[in-house]
Amino acid sequence: MRIFNGRPLWFSGGCLIPGSLPFMAIGLLMTVYFYRDYQLAQRTASWLRVPARIESVELKNPGNADGHASWRELKAAYSYEYAGQVHQGSRLTPNDHVHPPPEELERQHAVLLSHQQTGEPLTALVNPDDPGESLLFPAVRKDSWAMLVFGLAVAFMALTGMVAGVREMVFGWRRAHPREARTQSPWREDRRWAAGFVFPSPEGADLTRIWGTSLFIAALVAPLIILAALTDGSPVFRRVFAGFCALMWLPFPVLAVYFTFRYRKYGSPRLVLNEMPVVPGRSMAAALLLDRRLDARGPITFTLHCRHLPRFDEDDCAEKLYKGVVEVAPERESTGTVRFEMPIPAGLPSTTPRGREPAVKWTLQVTADAPGVDFLVNFDLPVFNVADESLIEKRPEGTQP
Repeated sequence: MRIFNGRPLWFSGGCLIPGSLPFMAIGLLMTVYFYRDYQLAQRTASWLRVPARIESVELKNPGNADGHASWRELKAAYSYEYAGQVHQGSRLTPNDHVHPPPEELERQHAVLLSHQQTGEPLTALVNPDDPGESLLFPAVRKDSWAMLVFGLAVAFMALTGMVAGVREMVFGWRRAHPREARTQSPWREDRRWAAGFVFPSPEGADLTRIWGTSLFIAALVAPLIILAALTDGSPVFRRVFAGFCALMWLPFPVLAVYFTFRYRKYGSPRLVLNEMPVVPGRSMAAALLLDRRLDARGPITFTLHCRHLPRFDEDDCAEKLYKGVVEVAPERESTGTVRFEMPIPAGLPSTTPRGREPAVKWTLQVTADAPGVDFLVNFDLPVFNVADESLIEKRPEGTQP
C-alpha cells in the first residue's frame, strides 16, 4: 500500500467515501419512503368509499399525567364489506410508519374512539383493484414533509462527502507522486499566479463558500427546528436537540452577513507585484488596488507570513518561519492605489506547490482600522529562490498601477 506522510492514501479521502454511503442510503431511503407514501395518498383519490366498522382502538404509551410522551402509537382494527365479502383492515394513513404530531394523533384517536363507542360506521377508502388494501385517513402526515426535506439534505450531505473523498484521494495521489517543475519558472505553473503580476483577492470566493455552508447546514437543521417549534407537545429531547442544532448553525449566517458587509464596503481588492516571483534576499515592491475608497483611521498594515505546515490546509498547526510588518499612511485623497515596499531576508524557503506536503505558505495580510467593518484581505504570494536572477520577471513599465 502506498504510504505518504505516515498515512495510507485512502485514510483521509478513502474513508470519506465509505463513511458517506450509510448517510446516502438513509437519505435515499427516507426520500423513497416519502415518495411511496405520497403516491399512495394521490392514488386514494380514485379509491371507493365504503362504510367501515371500528372494532378496536389502542393508543400505545399514552403518556404521563399531562398526556405527553416521547413516543406514542395509534393502532386500530376495522372491518368493511366490498363486493359481498367482508375484509379486515388496520392501516390508518398512507404513512403509518411515521409518528404523527401529538395533536394529529389525538384527533385521530378521538374520531376512532367515538365511532367505536357509538357503532356509527366510519368511511374507509378501498382500492377497487385490491379490495384488501384500505385506509381511513388519506392525508399524508405532516412529519412526512419534514422527512422529505431531511432525507434530501442528508443525501446531499453524503454526496458532498463522497465528492470531497474523491477530491482528497486525487490530491493524495498527487502528493504521493509530486511532479517536477516543467520549466524554470514554477510560479507560472500554479493557477494562482499564472495570469501574471495582478492577483485577485479571495473575497468573492470566501463569500460564496460561507453562504453555501450556511445554507447547507440550514437545510439539515431546518426540519428539526420547524417540528420542535410548531408541534404542540413536542418531546423535550426533540426541542433540546433542535435548540442545540440551531446554536451550532447560528455562527455561520452571522459570519456570512459579516463577509457580505465587508464585500459590499470594500469590494475585491487586488495585489500588483513589480517583480515576479518575490525572491528572499530582495525587497518586494507592490501596490494594493482598491475597488472602493478606504477611509482608514490609522495606518494600513501589511503583514507578511511564512509558515511551515504539516498539511497544506492545516493553518492551525503551522510553524511560523518569518513575520514582517510594514505600515503605510493612507492618502487623504485616495486614488485607489496603495504602494508599499517590504524587505525579505535571505535564506527562507520557497513556496511549495499547491497540495504538496509538508507545505510552505507565504501570505500577505492587509488590515486597517475603519469606521464600521474593518478592512481585511489576504493574498497568497509566489515566493521562490531562483538560481539565476535573469528568471525574475519585471512588470512592463507604463502598465497599471
